[in-house]
Amino acid sequence: DTLVTAIDKLAESAALDGAATKASLSAPLRIAVADVYKSSSGAQISGRVEQGMFKSGQKVVVLPGRGDDSSACTIKNVYRNGEDVQMGVNAEGCPGDYIDLATLQGVDPYMVARGSVLCATNATACRVSSVIRAKIVVFDTSVPIVKGQQVMLYAHACVESATVKRFIALEGKKAPPPGVRPRPIKCLTKGDCCTVELTLQHPICTDPIAHKGSLAKATSLSRVVLRDRGETVAAGLIV
Repeated sequence: DTLVTAIDKLAESAALDGAATKASLSAPLRIAVADVYKSSSGAQISGRVEQGMFKSGQKVVVLPGRGDDSSACTIKNVYRNGEDVQMGVNAEGCPGDYIDLATLQGVDPYMVARGSVLCATNATACRVSSVIRAKIVVFDTSVPIVKGQQVMLYAHACVESATVKRFIALEGKKAPPPGVRPRPIKCLTKGDCCTVELTLQHPICTDPIAHKGSLAKATSLSRVVLRDRGETVAAGLIV
C-alpha cells in the first residue's frame, strides 16, 4: 500500500464504531491526555484510551510529564459518559473509550499536561523523543516545504513547534530506480511522499509504526499532521 492509501484506511477505521480488536485490547496501555485539571485530591484528567485496558485503582506511569520526567501514580474515580466506570456493566476502560474525568493519585498536577500519555507500569512504555521520523504526504500547499522550515506538529492531543531537519528518502513516482543514487532533495511539493526528520521544541509520546508491525494497529500516537501559516501542509505516519 502507498502511504496515501494507508492514511485513507486509517481514517476509515477511525470512523467505524465497532468493537475493539483483540490486538488493541491486549496491547500495552495508552491513554492520551486531552485536558488536565487541578483538585485537592491530585491531578484530574480527561482523555481517550488508544489501546490496552485498565481498571480504576490501577497504577500507571505519566509520560513525558513536566520537565521530561516520568511519574508513577494510581488512576481512580474514573467517569465515562457521566457514570462511574466501577459501577457500570463494563468495569474496565477499553480502546476507543473517552474518559470524561479521572483522578491521578500520587502525582503533582504540574507533572501532567495536555499531550501526556498514561502507560501501564508493567508494560513497554511508549517512545518519548524530541526528534521523530515520519513518512508524510504533502498536500496542495501555497509554498513548498523546505529544510529548516518551522511548522506546527499535531499528534494525538499534542501541539508542538517543529523544524523540518532533513529529507531522508522520496517514495512513489519520484523515488529513484533501484541502483541509482538519489539526488539531494531540495524541497517537497504537492503529492510528494517522503520520509522526513523533525526536531521538536519539547519531547512528545509516540508509537512508531515500525514498532507495531502492522498499519491496522496504528493509533493517534502513530500519526502526525503538519500545519503552516494556517493551512495543513502534510500528514503521515511516525516510523
